Amino acid sequence: MLGEHADDVGGLLLLALAVICGLGVYADRGGPLGRGLGDLAATTLGWLRLAVPPLLALGGAALILRRGDVDAGDEDAQPSAAAHVAVGTALLVVAVAGVLHVTGGRPRLDDPVEQLRDAGGWLGVGVGGPLVGLVGTAGSLVVLGVVAVGGLVVLTRTPLRDAVDRTLARAGALTRGLDRRLASLFRLPYDDGEGGDAATTDERAAGLRPDDDTLVEPSAEGEATGARRREGRRRRA
Repeated sequence: MLGEHADDVGGLLLLALAVICGLGVYADRGGPLGRGLGDLAATTLGWLRLAVPPLLALGGAALILRRGDVDAGDEDAQPSAAAHVAVGTALLVVAVAGVLHVTGGRPRLDDPVEQLRDAGGWLGVGVGGPLVGLVGTAGSLVVLGVVAVGGLVVLTRTPLRDAVDRTLARAGALTRGLDRRLASLFRLPYDDGEGGDAATTDERAAGLRPDDDTLVEPSAEGEATGARRREGRRRRA
């Protein structure tokens, strides 16, 4: 009976922890517990401490809102929402802490606490330090980026193939729309059939014909007009 509400209870506890931790991180309040959580988050995670309260709140909301996705008979076949949230959040935290360490001066454990708080904290040292020594700065950022993407995939329960397919589909739709917009900007009036028939009708009404008289037989009116023009030229000569 209580197992059916385990996600609800865990979500409420995370929401309460998010509020207390937020008081300690953002306002240095919340009593001894709030201030202690704020100091612990700053030393352990560095700048990532600013994201701890929102992450806790999101985790709690996810546990409450996304439970019940599987039936009671399928609970053993699929992981619970709590497992997805826990694993995905942990991967994201590790990846971000490593990035903050790599880009924040790479302090050591024996450096002053202020330097650790301005980077990725103890976690950043533990993750980013060995990684930089193994694959270098650029390689570390690539590896940590891959870990962050994996965390998002687990947290959102979205298979990577589906995410790529959706991204490509949206990019294709955007490209097609942009092509149509550019084509409309550079299209001439007669490309749409506007004005083409009217212009041809006007030319015919004015008695105009192609310059090559060998292709079109001149009309009687055209011959008379040509004769008058030739007669006029002879008189002026």
